[in-house]
Formats: sequence, structure tokens, C-alpha cells
Amino acid sequence: MNQGAVGILTKGTTHMKRLKASLLSLLLCLGVSATAQAQMNPEKLLKGIQNYGDSVKNEGNLISFMYKGVNLYCVFDKNADRMRLVSPIVEVSKVPPEALIIALQANYHTVLDARYAIGDGIVYSAFIHPLSSLTEK
Repeated sequence: MNQGAVGILTKGTTHMKRLKASLLSLLLCLGVSATAQAQMNPEKLLKGIQNYGDSVKNEGNLISFMYKGVNLYCVFDKNADRMRLVSPIVEVSKVPPEALIIALQANYHTVLDARYAIGDGIVYSAFIHPLSSLTEK
């Protein structure tokens, strides 16, 4: 397998390392927890993001913000009890086909709440989680 292709979407790239570290830091700050003490809701989610993010903008069920230099978007649906943190990674045209296959395989075999997605010619990372089980801690 072409190791250069693997590096585009895996931990070998500086951007991906920064993105993973940022997402992990943000999730730890927001308190992803399997034990829901006080159920998270959109208002608490927005407040938590405002406490840690920069340039926070809220439009309906979308919160866009910067965290440690990374553009992030949080989409939530209270009725479906879901939230999604999404960040653009790279233009699809810059990714070798082998790396896209690896990302699709990872979506199926090795990741739980994290995913790769493609939209509007961009590869995105996405973290998907139940909204209510997030905590403020």
C-alpha cells in the first residue's frame, strides 16, 4: 500500500494530528461522558462552546467556531438526541484514491463515534454522539 496515500488521512499529517488533538481537547472540555448527570441541551452546548471556542456563531441548530486554529461546526438535533462536530480536512482532489478507501474502511471497521465524510469536494472529520449524554464537566 502507498504509504504517502495513507498519510493524507491518518495520523501522519500535521493537520490531522492538530485536528485530532483539537477535537480531543474540545470533547474533554465539553465532557463527553457515558453517564449523564444533568442532560445536555442546545443551550448548555452553546454555552460550553462559547467558553472554549473563538469566533462562535449560532444559527439555529448550527454552531460554527474556531478551536485552537481549527474550524469546527457543531450540528445538533434535540429531538433525535444527536450532535455532530465536523471539521474540514482537505480537498478531495488532493487525496489519493487509496487514502479515501482507507477512510471508508475505518468508518466501518475501526471507529465508533468518529467518521470521515465527503461533501462539496472536501473531506471532513466528524464526531457523532448522543446530545443528552454530554456533560458540562
